[in-house]
Amino acid sequence: MLSQGEVELFRTLWEKGVSTSEISKILKINHKYIYIYAKIYGLKSRKKSARAKINENDIKLIAELRKKGVKIKDIASLMKVSPRTIAAYLKALGIVFKKQTRCPEISKETLLEAISRGLKDRDIAETLSVSLSCVYKYKKLYGISKRSLRKQLRDKKILEIINSIIRVINDKGFVTSSEIRKKIGVVITKDMLERILSIEKDLRIIKIKYTSTHKFTIFSPRLGGVIFIYKDPSAVARYLISNLVDKNVPLRVIKYLFKLNKMPQDLLEKFLELLRETTSSPTTHI
Repeated sequence: MLSQGEVELFRTLWEKGVSTSEISKILKINHKYIYIYAKIYGLKSRKKSARAKINENDIKLIAELRKKGVKIKDIASLMKVSPRTIAAYLKALGIVFKKQTRCPEISKETLLEAISRGLKDRDIAETLSVSLSCVYKYKKLYGISKRSLRKQLRDKKILEIINSIIRVINDKGFVTSSEIRKKIGVVITKDMLERILSIEKDLRIIKIKYTSTHKFTIFSPRLGGVIFIYKDPSAVARYLISNLVDKNVPLRVIKYLFKLNKMPQDLLEKFLELLRETTSSPTTHI
């Protein structure tokens, strides 16, 4: 809208017959608004024409309706003109309303919390009183896709499982893959083992592939393929001794089987130490 000084200058230029293009240059306003300003300020029309679509009373009504929150398209329909014409008059009057948006800022935590509750996009929009497109906008901004959500949920579940496994290890010194499968309902994978070791770096892992040789059955066959995750070699050694089929098996055979299963030396030594405590020393055939 023009200032008081600009209004007086506009009146003078208009009454002197200065062209609209010149007035536009002098006052630095869009030439499209020249005739609108002339109407607003009640200046005499320069040319004879058919009845104007918008008169002075209409201009006052337009301003009043818009201030009351009536939509531009509804005012245009009432006045039988285009919404663009109404917008031009409002701009000339200095009544500029920003388009109301239903897209306030939504934090990533708020979105993830709503999604974790199982809410769909439309439900989230209704809960937060925003538009559906607003939800899409922030999901895209934060990189929240169905794939990323599935990964986050999967990672969260795996972390919960790992924490459960670590608690068992802390309680009894070790845990087996068969125990994890029975109690937690999970099959141990290579990825899970790597994650466990990344969290608890002092843990160790062994897998018993062989329970016997071609002449001797040393451990119970049910230990075949079992993975041990442990931090206390003594606890594992005691468990292995409890699963010995024959405690009098030759020492060299036990050592051979441990080597075959790539079991660490300290575990072998602890196993033999505890075995000697529970029974007479194994026969040492060479």
